Amino acid sequence: MDSLTVHALSPPSTSVPGSWSIEIPIGRLDDAFTGREQLLRELNHALEDGQHSHRNQVLCGLGGCGKTTVAVAASQTAARRGADVWWVSAATTAELHEGMRQVALRLGASEAEVGRAWEGRDSATDLLWRLLQRHPQRWLLVVDNADDLTFLAAEHADFADGTGWLRPVSSAVGRVLVTSRNRNPRHWGHWWQSHTVDPLPLADAAEVLRRVAGPAAGPAADAKVLADRLGRLPLALRLAGAHLALAAGAPWQDTAATYGEYLARLDSGDLRDLVTSTETPSHQGVNDLPEYRARQVIGRTWELSLDYLASRGMPEARRLLRLLSFFAQAPIPCALLRPAVIGDAAGLLPGCDGPRLWWLLRALADLHLVDLPALGPGRGADPSWRGDPSARTGEFTETDSEAYLSDAVRLHPLVRAVTRVQGDAVTEENTYLGVIAKLLATASLAETTISPEEPGRWPLWQSLTPHALDLVHIADTRQETSQQVARAAVFTAVAVGRALRARGLYGRAEDVFVVALRVGCRILGDRHEASLAAHHEAAAIHLARGRLGEAETAYLTMTSHRCATLGADHPDTLISRHMLAYVWHLGGQLSKAEKEYRSILEVRTRILGERDAFTLATRYRVAKVLRDQGRPVEARTEMQAVVVLRSEVLGPEHPRTLNARRELARICHRQGYLDEAEGEYEAVYALHQRVLGDDHRHTLVSRSSRARLWQDRGRLAEAAAEYRDVLRRQEALLGEDHPYTRVTRGYLTQATREMDGMEG
Repeated sequence: MDSLTVHALSPPSTSVPGSWSIEIPIGRLDDAFTGREQLLRELNHALEDGQHSHRNQVLCGLGGCGKTTVAVAASQTAARRGADVWWVSAATTAELHEGMRQVALRLGASEAEVGRAWEGRDSATDLLWRLLQRHPQRWLLVVDNADDLTFLAAEHADFADGTGWLRPVSSAVGRVLVTSRNRNPRHWGHWWQSHTVDPLPLADAAEVLRRVAGPAAGPAADAKVLADRLGRLPLALRLAGAHLALAAGAPWQDTAATYGEYLARLDSGDLRDLVTSTETPSHQGVNDLPEYRARQVIGRTWELSLDYLASRGMPEARRLLRLLSFFAQAPIPCALLRPAVIGDAAGLLPGCDGPRLWWLLRALADLHLVDLPALGPGRGADPSWRGDPSARTGEFTETDSEAYLSDAVRLHPLVRAVTRVQGDAVTEENTYLGVIAKLLATASLAETTISPEEPGRWPLWQSLTPHALDLVHIADTRQETSQQVARAAVFTAVAVGRALRARGLYGRAEDVFVVALRVGCRILGDRHEASLAAHHEAAAIHLARGRLGEAETAYLTMTSHRCATLGADHPDTLISRHMLAYVWHLGGQLSKAEKEYRSILEVRTRILGERDAFTLATRYRVAKVLRDQGRPVEARTEMQAVVVLRSEVLGPEHPRTLNARRELARICHRQGYLDEAEGEYEAVYALHQRVLGDDHRHTLVSRSSRARLWQDRGRLAEAAAEYRDVLRRQEALLGEDHPYTRVTRGYLTQATREMDGMEG
């Protein structure tokens, strides 16, 4: 059995954004596919041949040699020939797990099945391969950047055993294609056919360089010399060519504008020693020497490009690239890069505003150092929104949410890796991490006021998740972390954890809260507000998963700490008191719960007003405890008021409004108003299904409540069938011992007995 959530916070601790795609990244394919035609023909034949003994293919080669480009071309060919193609990144464990999760869903797995498997209660790898092997259509699974094979192996097994994420393909219609820097055949096993992606032939390398650099860079003979010195690596060739293309029209004489001038710059300083040395760096193995040399050449290539930008009045471009490299290996939302924050951070980009930041990003993109999104119609004229949407509007809008998802900066993994180890980047690592912490904290604070529980905000929170988890992992594993970074890491991790929990991903959310709590207690102290926030959310997971004893202990501790440090009527203390009362309510201590609810309601109404969301949350609980005490008339009056106010304050389709409507229907049901209750159950279920999805816990509760009414009306077969499906989904999502699961199981047992009695 896999336990994926344990690895979700392993280095480099990332999770994919909500816009994460498993489509072929066709933007990574050059306009002219040069020097790889024979390799592509061989690979296409291997992928197409139905009788081929090797259905698992791997492209191996140095970083920057163009493996991904070849894989994209082959994938497009397979798609044109009718295959279903899925593209998954294995650059980090979380990208791999989320990508495979999307593949499983595409193959027909339910959210409940996937949730159970990806939280470790079933085997995620077994589920995926059952679905793949029985998929009736031709298919191709591409796994890109599979450099660390331990990411792909089963626990306590070698990758070559074929028991992990990648296995020998037995289906005649299936194929797997992998790109990797690992060229050791022993690590792959006999069931893989390897294709080596070498540096380009010299003539082709020169052609790539000339095509990117343009006609003004010099004669073909000089292009060949420079291409050879660049190791004939496509990434280095494109970087150098972009530099020369940009410099070609410059009126200044102090920059490398020709192949010969660029070569002279490459040969300056100690680069010659790095390129020609036969000594292996002490931290590298002998087999890694070509990769080491390639990284040195490519690193120096873009350092020359940064020198060029500095000479053209953009010295900040170097520090901006350094900053971007310290984010997680995931798309960086443009709206996260707030100039006001960056410009104030230790002189990182002094005086930088939105247009200036965008200008710098465009300059880096022109030199192929970063990838930027394509601009939509009318959006190129005012780039300032990308830096700080809240400064422009006062709050985030749905347009800004789309900006987080569609407008993101991307770095090639090799660019990121080499940039982070440059001397000045290493020296100023704490500065860059501090800026990232402040950027995340600023975005998180602005969004938390809207709430991570809002379904419309979940894609936005998913786009922040990899960067938040990367930061909290760094704070957790480093010996020394500043309190500023730790505080931001904990608060942001708590926020993304809340969004995960709201989506029903309890196992992943619990992992996040546990790490956030550990960081907070170790660095900030257990009474710090960030630590208490993490403690509170960890307790909420106990409650969500039906562990009432653990939840009560945690909330008692939280309430005591917050009363002592903040006071009994502080909003944060009231939250802990409210949740403690809810635990008592679920545990059957109804009078005790009602007394505490009413005490909290009085304070919240006085301080926050009767229309505040927190006030309405407590009033909602008061109505439910009145119902459970057998006081339906009082309960109905309270719940009707909550429905009206939530509709006005939150909106008629907000999940909390729908929950109040469902509970009002249940009160009507208990009073015997069955027609009224059934109509409301149907309406609420349809809205829950549309807003939250089929497998969300609130959707399942609505179905269970509706089935209960069918049971009371004698429609026992319909009710029993509904209970069975709801129970199956609840067991997968919540576990067999969750209170919701136990209630549904009890209803099913009762309905079955009634059916048996009728038959008798």
